[in-house]
Amino acid sequence: MLTAMSDLHCIAVGAALSWEIEAVLAALQQCGTVRPIERRHWHATVGGVRFVVYQTGVGVSAARRSTRRVLRATPATLVLNTGCAGALVDDWSRGDLIGGTTIVGPPPASSLWPTDIGAREMICEVAATSGLRVRCAPLVTTMAPLINEGQKRACALASRAEAVDMESAGVAEAAAEQGRTFVSIRAILDPLRPDLPSLALPITGRRREPWQIARSLASPVELLRTAALYRGKRSARASLRRFCYALFSAAQRGQIDPYLEGLR
Repeated sequence: MLTAMSDLHCIAVGAALSWEIEAVLAALQQCGTVRPIERRHWHATVGGVRFVVYQTGVGVSAARRSTRRVLRATPATLVLNTGCAGALVDDWSRGDLIGGTTIVGPPPASSLWPTDIGAREMICEVAATSGLRVRCAPLVTTMAPLINEGQKRACALASRAEAVDMESAGVAEAAAEQGRTFVSIRAILDPLRPDLPSLALPITGRRREPWQIARSLASPVELLRTAALYRGKRSARASLRRFCYALFSAAQRGQIDPYLEGLR
């Protein structure tokens, strides 16, 4: 018997960078047929769950706008923000997963958005089945990348967060406006050390090849930092795909339906 679309649970999954979205879609295609709706926006049905995948764009403002647009057009009861993050403290390794307990917004306001406890526990339980290391801790959103240990330690001290990204606060704000449940889980791209190269943001995107970046670097130190960041990108992308495959597989088996039923 076919399930009517109105009877399906719905989860919106957002990520900022092209390689992050590609990791999500690659995992989703293993469990269902992905249908493009418009630029940077895809739908798929897995088991009794409809997934709406969208690219948030980089930064708080872009993430807020794109999430508002998606939530106005879809009945998603759960908003999952994912992608990569940078570690602000020791004890995080490349590819580890952090489930945000609270999202700390950018200063000076530094607004707080607690994530839903039930959603966080459900997502982290699913993540644990992937064999990845996952831990819950506060996550802070900044307006620009933090590229050295000093900046990261200062941010950790001010926010009491353990990892940093550039979009979660925007997604959390839009979800709160629409009365939707929000959760964030991210893969660690860069540990506390070493420092990032000065061209960190272009490197984490997909527009430039490694040899193009290397040609622009000013010193051997920058080249070593770039190589370390590429290793982090590979680890984070693999972890995102493994986590997403675990999530979509759990949906296929109906294992997350009981939680989603409580959100109707």
